[in-house]
Amino acid sequence: MDDEKTRGRPLVKPWSSVVSSATSPTGMQPLPPPPKNLTVLSIAPTTSIQLVRDWRELSLAQRQGLIGGFRVNITKNGEKFDEIPLSLLETISTKANNHANRHPRMRIRELKLGTSAEPACIRYVLGWLRNNSKAPTVSELPTCQTARDSISVCHAAHELGLDRCYTTKIFKECYSYLKNNTPKYEELEIIEAQATPEFSAFLRPAAVHLGFIVHMGLIADPVDFQHWLDSHPTMQAAIREQVAELQQRGIGRRQKEA
Repeated sequence: MDDEKTRGRPLVKPWSSVVSSATSPTGMQPLPPPPKNLTVLSIAPTTSIQLVRDWRELSLAQRQGLIGGFRVNITKNGEKFDEIPLSLLETISTKANNHANRHPRMRIRELKLGTSAEPACIRYVLGWLRNNSKAPTVSELPTCQTARDSISVCHAAHELGLDRCYTTKIFKECYSYLKNNTPKYEELEIIEAQATPEFSAFLRPAAVHLGFIVHMGLIADPVDFQHWLDSHPTMQAAIREQVAELQQRGIGRRQKEA
């Protein structure tokens, strides 16, 4: 995604226009009760318990009802980047819902993005939330044209606090791709940049695949690849761990000897 092309103009309508058109149509009926297939968030006995609703299973009227009211500022590098309705955030994010249960009098006012969060991918996820807040049914978070962008969108969803259930399809496609294909340098770059203790799901499949290729001596450009690894310690350590495991297990030894 090229953020330069989108800078200065919104990809979708702002929340204010969605709210004005979605929450006050003529003859709108009161919100129906929540669906029956709810899961209860387990909270410490001393705190209240709120229901965690699957946003995708809510009716259109219920989803529209979540985009009004107080908004949480989304900030990056200390500056406001965008905003998201608090009611929506507490519905799609168990982390936010946990906070609401544990601190009912402390309203979330700010959602800080990490430095590696890509603005275009954050807007991509927010656009999906906005569009589906006023759609009859909720569509899947779509994959991008490139694996690199899909990987970064998964990270953006994580940064915004979305529960994994909302990114299952795109996440599985990325994981399968990295597990069964040799990643490009640009894909390895974004995995390295966005890998944290809280979000490192794509580091392992990439390292497992590359570790086997390194162990078997099948890297097409070993000098260039090693030069790249020397400046990317996280990926280098993960690959070395996989190579050491393969050596210990003796995997590939017979093929090499043959």
